[in-house]
Amino acid sequence: PPAYRFLVQDTVPEGAVSLWFGDGSSLKTTSLLHLSTCVAYGRTWAGRETIPTKMMFLDYENDETNFVRYTRRIQDGLGIVPEKGRMFYENARGVALMDLVEKMRMYIEREGIGFIVIDSGALACGGKPEEASRLGDGITVVVICHITKAALSSPAMKREATKKPFGSAFWHSSARATFYIEREEIEKTNFAVTFKNRKTNISAPLDDFVVAVEFSDPDGGISLGPADTQLALKEKTKQKDTRQEGILNALAEGPLTTLELAEALGLAAADRNSVRSICSRLKKSGLVIKDDKVWALNQ
Repeated sequence: PPAYRFLVQDTVPEGAVSLWFGDGSSLKTTSLLHLSTCVAYGRTWAGRETIPTKMMFLDYENDETNFVRYTRRIQDGLGIVPEKGRMFYENARGVALMDLVEKMRMYIEREGIGFIVIDSGALACGGKPEEASRLGDGITVVVICHITKAALSSPAMKREATKKPFGSAFWHSSARATFYIEREEIEKTNFAVTFKNRKTNISAPLDDFVVAVEFSDPDGGISLGPADTQLALKEKTKQKDTRQEGILNALAEGPLTTLELAEALGLAAADRNSVRSICSRLKKSGLVIKDDKVWALNQ
């Protein structure tokens, strides 16, 4: 049989619904807006070929001002002069997707739109991701799904939440391809964003990959390109080693709770899990002990 066509090579299946999910700070929307711009203008995305296609951003999270600001920064980073009739926007806040289907179908047919991005799935579909497929035959759709911080609050919950969107087999089964997305900060303006293929039913499993995202300044261009996976892994290992050293130095001053250690390292409360994991490894190696709720050096 012929190979399945991809709107974006080995990433977004053409004429099908895909899901991208991850926590609220994983750069899902930024990465997808960059991909959408590349599709709309026929540019390669992260070294991957695209099929030039008009796109629409169906927004349940922000507003058109934010969409224009981000797409202009992405266009600046790509060296693109904006053209009318390539990228369209619809603010859908407060309106369920099922109530927009007929309006959207007419809009899509009139403008010749072939690619829809929905941000976000839970607000748009109300737990019914199959609604996205009703926008029209042959339309390619990517739905962004956000994982709440509460779903990542324990190792067991995080394992489940990062396997499937919302930990739900229903959402997972509704898509042709699903990617879990997470980011690692390399520097304050540079990030490695990892895409992990959780499911595909149109080909062999898709390869995981990493892209590098750079924000030059608050109003400057945003660039995105393929990242060296090994470099990203090295940076992640370096970050863990640095945190481990910081934890040992902080505990040298006296016992501390996980939250106090995170604060001592300058980390957000959401990063407590990484501190807890490192402390658990240090405990197994005999370097630290845990007494009630505090960690201390094993002297």
